[in-house]
Amino acid sequence: MLRQCFLSPPGPDVVMSFEGKELNLENEVALPHGSIIELRCSEVGLFKFVGQPVIRCGNGQWNAPPPLCQPTSVQKNFSSDAAPTITYNVVSGDAGITSSGQVVILPNSIIHFDCLWQRQDGNPNWTWTATHRHVYCALTDIQCPAINSLDRNRVMAVEGNKMHSQARFACMEGFNLIGPEEITCTASGSWSETPPYCEGQSLDVCENSKEIKISIDDLLGNYLVLIALIE
Repeated sequence: MLRQCFLSPPGPDVVMSFEGKELNLENEVALPHGSIIELRCSEVGLFKFVGQPVIRCGNGQWNAPPPLCQPTSVQKNFSSDAAPTITYNVVSGDAGITSSGQVVILPNSIIHFDCLWQRQDGNPNWTWTATHRHVYCALTDIQCPAINSLDRNRVMAVEGNKMHSQARFACMEGFNLIGPEEITCTASGSWSETPPYCEGQSLDVCENSKEIKISIDDLLGNYLVLIALIE
């Protein structure tokens, strides 16, 4: 049997994601063989990412050590030994950050990138090599999978399935919502949380009205039966 890997809380300003969800670890956790963790800095461009953006668990060992997020020029008073800070501004359209730190830009969007560097130290060199500070960009039309509508007792209000679209949920009377009331389509192409479902309420006796509400489930759907008790 292949062994688990142990994952410790990340270093400062490192964000970890597992199966499309951000991890907020306070203690060490065990993950099964084959688990994949995506990593990035909390603020893309404000930190220099040192390490691998994706690590995998293989029979008790991660294939790479945890990464580091090092402060850049703006945070180190423009020290010459710090990497330059890169900022971006969405002028029109939309952009987001994936779990592995890519800046995802929707088609027809306008994005301004700035490299913050002391002029006295020369002009920054904008290149796409491993020897210079860089930001990964991807121009793509991000879409999240459609949310199934098989739950007849769930009401949905879905803006769409493109990046940053939101979906809100509620249940019909007599049912409880199990899960989040709102989820968002992330830049990684997955919903921020698993869509909720509606569950029939348990036996509820109302002493004042002398009524019993019973939820009945069968192959044809869910029904709410109201029985009045006669004294």
